Amino acid sequence: MSVLKGVYDLLKEYEKQKIIDINFWGLPRHPNARNQLDWRNQAAAHADCYLKYREAAEFIIISDVDDFLFPRQGSNIYTELEIMAQSHPKMASFFYPRFESEIITTKKFKDFNIAESLQSIRISDKRQTGKSIHRTSFVETVWLHWADLKKDDAPYHKLDPADNAFIHVRNWTFLDKYDDVRLLNNVVRFFLWF
Repeated sequence: MSVLKGVYDLLKEYEKQKIIDINFWGLPRHPNARNQLDWRNQAAAHADCYLKYREAAEFIIISDVDDFLFPRQGSNIYTELEIMAQSHPKMASFFYPRFESEIITTKKFKDFNIAESLQSIRISDKRQTGKSIHRTSFVETVWLHWADLKKDDAPYHKLDPADNAFIHVRNWTFLDKYDDVRLLNNVVRFFLWF
């Protein structure tokens, strides 16, 4: 499994409450199979997901499980995408910049508070390769960061960080309780983006 155990445990709790579905990607029976495949076969898993669901969705986000996107142009992500699609009717994809960040949360799910965790996020100025949200009517296949094959060679719209960005919550710290804020005064340079 290519996910942090704490993140997986949290997702399992959401699955128990029927909020999400977790679909596993099969691997060949080979020693260290993930090490034998490019990007641990993440690109193939994204493409498989896209091909399964593109007929049922207007937009599909290809991101990591630890990528967060908070809408800025609408009350929710779908509204934001509708606004952008109306502003850019010929765009195949919206390419969002992405920044590394950290989050503090509790070790035990029973103590978890999503508001407390989200308030602990610190976003670095360290920029990473962005991620895309695709309009299924224009995009045939996808890769980790952008569309591979687009209908009529439709362009993509590259967003400015001032418009919006994914935050890659790559660095997780699991504490016994939320009032242990030892990382909030971290010497690494972070800034509040919201």
